[in-house]
Amino acid sequence: MKRLLSAALVTALLLGVTACSTVRPTGPPSGRTPVVFVHGWNGSPSMWDPAVAAFLAAGYTSGDITVLSYDGGASAQQAAVTLAQEIDHLRSYTGQAEVDVVSHSLGSMVTRHCIELGACAGKVDHWMSIAGADNGTSLALLCAAFQPSCADMAGQTSTIADLQAAWPQITAQGVRVEVQWSPDDGVIIPATNSQNPPPAINRQVAGAHLDLPEDPGVLAETIRFFAT
Repeated sequence: MKRLLSAALVTALLLGVTACSTVRPTGPPSGRTPVVFVHGWNGSPSMWDPAVAAFLAAGYTSGDITVLSYDGGASAQQAAVTLAQEIDHLRSYTGQAEVDVVSHSLGSMVTRHCIELGACAGKVDHWMSIAGADNGTSLALLCAAFQPSCADMAGQTSTIADLQAAWPQITAQGVRVEVQWSPDDGVIIPATNSQNPPPAINRQVAGAHLDLPEDPGVLAETIRFFAT
């Protein structure tokens, strides 16, 4: 039954794709380390509305925040180019050398690719991965034949192997990493694939895959982690 529900979820997401634009910072920055939000597979910036509201309530300003939009069907490598461009824009806008990143699902693979193998190297301070797909999910086999992003996530792919081999870059660059993952995820299969090796901190939380990015506890932990 869970497999059938997951397949139905994939179909619904494919049919529900909408075109959105990256939300760039506006107004004066606060002086905090700025933040980039990276959505998951066929997601959109609007999924981060509760998160942005929580960050603003915690003292961030609209000048501190970028909410990325990218092609969720593109390869992780291609999407990482878009992420790197927006990180450079945010750094320039705020005058800060580094940014913090919050990612969900496929967005974690995109973020990890950008840090380890792309143009984000040396530009990320904290990375919070929420229900990350950077170590793959068997569910992506359902769309691997027609979307490069799914082909990247489907099992032990060459993309995943490259990312796992490059994990020492996280330590070398001094990136502080935390993962929030749920055994009830339902989309990352197995759910433990969201976990990452040291120096990452892996925190088990409760909730379904699409609920975690707006969960108040998950968001409070993200804000706390970024303050460390």
